Amino acid sequence: MPRFHPSRFPEELAADSQGAAERQVFDALVDHLPDDYLVLHRVRWLGGPTHGWGADGSLDLLIAHPERGMLAMVVRGGVRRDASSGRWLAGEAEIRDPFELATASKHALERYLKHHPKWLGRGVPIGHAVAVPGASKNDLDVPFGGDPITLDESDLASPLAAVERALEFWSLAIHDDWRKHGLTWLERLFVHRDFARLRLGARIGQHEREFIRLTARQSRVLDQLRHHRRAAICGCAGSGKTMLAIEKARRLADEGYRVLLTCYNKPLAESIRAQLPRPLPTRAGAAGPQTGLFGDPEVEVEHFHAMAARWSRRAGVSLVEPVGKDQQRQFFAATLPGALLTAAERTAERYDAIIVDEGQDFHESWWTPLQALLSDKDHGVLYVFYDDNQSLYTDRARLPIETPPFVLTTNCRNTRAIHEEVVRWYRGAEVPDAQGPDGEPPERISYADEHGLREQLRRVLERLVREEKVPERDIVVLSPRGRDTSALWRDPQLGSLRLTDAWPPAAGHVQCATVHSFKGLERPVVLLAELSASAATADEIRYVGSSRARSHLVLIEERRAG
Repeated sequence: MPRFHPSRFPEELAADSQGAAERQVFDALVDHLPDDYLVLHRVRWLGGPTHGWGADGSLDLLIAHPERGMLAMVVRGGVRRDASSGRWLAGEAEIRDPFELATASKHALERYLKHHPKWLGRGVPIGHAVAVPGASKNDLDVPFGGDPITLDESDLASPLAAVERALEFWSLAIHDDWRKHGLTWLERLFVHRDFARLRLGARIGQHEREFIRLTARQSRVLDQLRHHRRAAICGCAGSGKTMLAIEKARRLADEGYRVLLTCYNKPLAESIRAQLPRPLPTRAGAAGPQTGLFGDPEVEVEHFHAMAARWSRRAGVSLVEPVGKDQQRQFFAATLPGALLTAAERTAERYDAIIVDEGQDFHESWWTPLQALLSDKDHGVLYVFYDDNQSLYTDRARLPIETPPFVLTTNCRNTRAIHEEVVRWYRGAEVPDAQGPDGEPPERISYADEHGLREQLRRVLERLVREEKVPERDIVVLSPRGRDTSALWRDPQLGSLRLTDAWPPAAGHVQCATVHSFKGLERPVVLLAELSASAATADEIRYVGSSRARSHLVLIEERRAG
């Protein structure tokens, strides 16, 4: 059996006549092509900076072989051709000539690959063919010369012979790079099985494999949005937004785009950077972000203010360090974004695509300088991932995307038990559901004073690390209070363990952070401490803090008086 992507024909596509025709050809190829073939169904691509913004294209089927090359195949069922006029009809409706369409799609894909930075000008061994299930070539009066590249109903009984006949007709020139790497490269470019490349070191316990499967399933969103240059993706906490942002950035970089992935939080930016593969050395003389024919391209990852400061310094825009909290707020909210806009006006450097994670934390005024960094204001790609229920830093600002958001409603990060706690504090329009493992209900521990808080935290940490054998790095203590006001930092030593703000923590240390700074991040175990009873803790604090836990959540709350 050949390598098929997808491995099974999507049932939802077979409902209309076009999908039914594609399925008939798909099933015939599955049954008859040998293992050395690769077949890709419904291939889509966007023209990018190196091959023209208008070079978008699509194919019903792409058939590839290491020794014979590729066939760009158009499938049309229930069609006929009027010999006197040359018109093609589906029922009584006129349709585009499928041979003309196949030719255009072939040339579009050929240009896309040939000008792709990783292809580096190598030859593209590609021909085209047309499949007409349910019809006969003779009845269709196929145009002169079309017989060898037409697969009709009789050919689908033995499609291998028909595919080989079409490939022989084109007499494609096969070079060594194609023989060695061609099929691998096509899969890398058009198939996305290694979703976000999650590291094994981030997985613990029996829940982790299920979380990864559920998160990877969300990659279908990117497949559906592949032809969208601008998109807003709204999702609840745990819906996989950050992983989708990483995956979208990686896919665009694979396609030759220069990509910036930015967010509000510095810790989140560092985590995202660690998730992406390290690029290999760039091939000598090659331009752009590519790193050789099959090396991993680099995505620039930087939190917004660091990126704005770097651009400003490089463009010679003077920045005066703020003094005091009021000046700091003004500096980060307005001064630094304004400096970025000035820097963009002075600098020719640009990005082809910008991906924003946790977009709800961006002030509305920041979008103008950010979009000024795009190489093409009309065609440059801009994707914004956000959660309208966790705006801890800003009022909910309008996003720079005119089309309605694509909404993710499935929580794929938390156990169902944790999810039930999270949705108590959810205020979005559509309540999300959870499909993860059941898990244990969150632990609830109360304390009366600072001594009680520290003692309860010490006991929980000792039990988790010593008895439950949870690695220190898989635990985080979160608080709504900053270092200056939190009781946890007055003495960070808790028995044999010590709190630290460093990541990764050293042996015998457990990371401690604010809920705000941990937005977008997660750990298998979260201890959410210093939850006040005297004044109701903001719903968003509980929502964000609780949703950081994948497998186990401990809520340490101040005991109510009386």
